[in-house]
Amino acid sequence: MAGTDDIAAKVAGNLRDKIRLSLADAIPDDVWQQMIHKEIDDFMMPKTRTPQQRDCQFSDFQVLVRRELEEECRSRIKALLASSEWTSHWNGQQQVTSQFVQDFFRENATHIVQSFLAQSFQNVLDQVRNH
Repeated sequence: MAGTDDIAAKVAGNLRDKIRLSLADAIPDDVWQQMIHKEIDDFMMPKTRTPQQRDCQFSDFQVLVRRELEEECRSRIKALLASSEWTSHWNGQQQVTSQFVQDFFRENATHIVQSFLAQSFQNVLDQVRNH
């Protein structure tokens, strides 16, 4: 599987080509590279917003790049989830979870269960404490 830098470089190249078709050759290559990489970095970084940022506006360029990034991400995620690793199968009598999913769940079961149950348990404790 390609590394994150390889994927980012490929996505940046694809985005540059798609966007460039829209804007022709008005922007020099080095400026394009900087703009695309900045938007990819911004897209990939977690966002924390303050209440004042609730209504922030994006430039047309940001909207265009983000739309392409979202489409690319959706496409890759769909392809990944459609792969045999993530797809169950029918054995003639019942639906069987893929070996990859079984292994993934086994290796991460503690964290998965904690994630599902921790907040519910905390809510019960809060209710008992407050009543």
